[in-house]
Amino acid sequence: MIDAYRRFPLKYQILAIVGLTIVACIISLVQGQQPFLIAGLVAAVLVVLHLFLSKLNSLLAFIVIAIQIFMFVTLIYGLYLYGTTITDLLTIDVNLAALMLGSFGVAMLASYIYVGYKFSRGRLWFNLMLGFLIASIATFIILAINPLFYIASMVVGYILGLAYLILRAPNPKKRPKVLRSTLTASTTRKAEELFTEQQLQFIRLKASGDLSGAHYLVHNNYAALLITVTEPSKTFSVTNSGIMSDSMNLVPLLEHNQEQLNRTKRQTKTVPITQALLVLSSAKQLQPVMSVNLSSWKQPDYVLGVTQILTPEGFARFVRATAGELKPFNPKQAERFSQFFAKLK
Repeated sequence: MIDAYRRFPLKYQILAIVGLTIVACIISLVQGQQPFLIAGLVAAVLVVLHLFLSKLNSLLAFIVIAIQIFMFVTLIYGLYLYGTTITDLLTIDVNLAALMLGSFGVAMLASYIYVGYKFSRGRLWFNLMLGFLIASIATFIILAINPLFYIASMVVGYILGLAYLILRAPNPKKRPKVLRSTLTASTTRKAEELFTEQQLQFIRLKASGDLSGAHYLVHNNYAALLITVTEPSKTFSVTNSGIMSDSMNLVPLLEHNQEQLNRTKRQTKTVPITQALLVLSSAKQLQPVMSVNLSSWKQPDYVLGVTQILTPEGFARFVRATAGELKPFNPKQAERFSQFFAKLK
């Protein structure tokens, strides 16, 4: 579902959000409800859902947050439903209590999402679920001891849940090491002959500097590819546990390359650079062209980008496809990319 949604261009995603918002507005108008309020709420939910699907790649995280929002809305509704009793118990005005609870809920959601996304290792939905669960359990335990400690219960629960998210910070020592595979003279010759056959310009990347993890940056007038080359002597496989070339797992290297590539987007501007793994192998079980999502080590549900796995046959096919489907670089794009390309020489 998420991959299907992400394949749609942004303009169609925006049209879908606008269209659903208009439908919600019309339905609420026919039902005699407040159309602008309902349309605004629907638009806000759709925009948040879009961000989670397109940026965080996590529908489950959105569901966890939606459940938490529902809980806060239910509590605020309960405040107004039992306003007199609650006012007497809490010794404050029910409107003030609702405002405090709503503000606390917004602050809690915003801080948990930010900390969980920026600092916690693991799947975002799971970390958020446990963070909210810890906060809720701590809050209810304190309220069961003494209901008058309602402010203290929320604060303590919030702190404990946030502490869990902070303690989930990744340990850099446990991150797999990035090993740049070395190329033999034979492998280098095969790769560069293939680039020349496809009339591509290419440079051999240095082991230090930008895009240092990959071996080549190649391009024509239609597209650019960041190429990592491997020539397995025995086996090559793509499984849930990794991309294995003989006994070497290439996922940490490709993840590192994608992170470097994402950081260079400001320099290349509108020129798309696609990461590719060129497998110089004629193994029959290996498909000529494969697309794999590269996830972040810190957060497996965050997709860094898509890597193309290409055999020599698939490489030629991929280059022909880009020339047939993409428009040539315009003069401004070509100039920007030439400047970036020259810096790497």
